[in-house]
Amino acid sequence: MRCDRWAARFRAGIDQNGLPQALYAEAVGESPTERWFGRQPDKANDAAVEGIARKPYAIPTRRVAQVYLEHPPTLGFGRAFDERLLLRILPR
Repeated sequence: MRCDRWAARFRAGIDQNGLPQALYAEAVGESPTERWFGRQPDKANDAAVEGIARKPYAIPTRRVAQVYLEHPPTLGFGRAFDERLLLRILPR
């Protein structure tokens, strides 16, 4: 099945034990920071790949990229609760 519209694409390399050894992820689109503050053409925007990049998984080879695609509507930040804030305020 082929889908010509996607928001992220993942590929992985698996070893003989079924464990991931490599991960490649592409996020498609623009982030709110790119819309409002400009973009750096040769670098993935942190806000665009924040849910994929810098996760503490034990995968030795990882690459996260962004395919820039300008969204027709104006983007802005949502008012959703940030799980990182929750981790800061809950007792350990």
